[in-house]
Amino acid sequence: MALISIDILAEKSLTVSNFPLITKDSNLIVGHCPGISYISYLYFSLPPFPANIIESARLVLFKTGRFLTCPKTKESIDIYPLLDYFSTKTNMHNRPKYDPSLTQGDITEGTVSVEIDLTNIVNSWAKGLLVNKGIVLSKEQQIFGFSCFGSALTKDLTLKPVLKILCQERHLPFLELQCSYKIVPPVSE
Repeated sequence: MALISIDILAEKSLTVSNFPLITKDSNLIVGHCPGISYISYLYFSLPPFPANIIESARLVLFKTGRFLTCPKTKESIDIYPLLDYFSTKTNMHNRPKYDPSLTQGDITEGTVSVEIDLTNIVNSWAKGLLVNKGIVLSKEQQIFGFSCFGSALTKDLTLKPVLKILCQERHLPFLELQCSYKIVPPVSE
């Protein structure tokens, strides 16, 4: 069976920080600096998918140029599905709940992007086990270090986060239908 790839651009994104207590939206920032924590949120509007056709789902985040040369250790990002929506009123003291039992898979780091396996999360949305309210990105396991990526709100389309879903192409069976019709009122010559 043939596979097709569907690329979905992030529709909404938000980064919140504990210092200053304001939201940021030009970039997705995830991680910790001395005394400062950053958490980001993403939302993708997904078309309805039959759960049994999804082969894989990968989140592609594009690094912003000013952080490409920063020395760092291997990328480590924690991603969880949200149980509540996020908005411009979201901050470090008013965060949506998330499901800690579902998390991402492996992370592949490239020169200009990071790919993260979200197959389990996307399948839970497709199967109706969870409602798609977005995802939260954090670096709970790293005490120091942060990453900066393009957000859904960036003007540069090449930096917007992408959800790449690989699906089995299902062909619908061809049904031959017979129909009849009448022209009302009758056409007179």
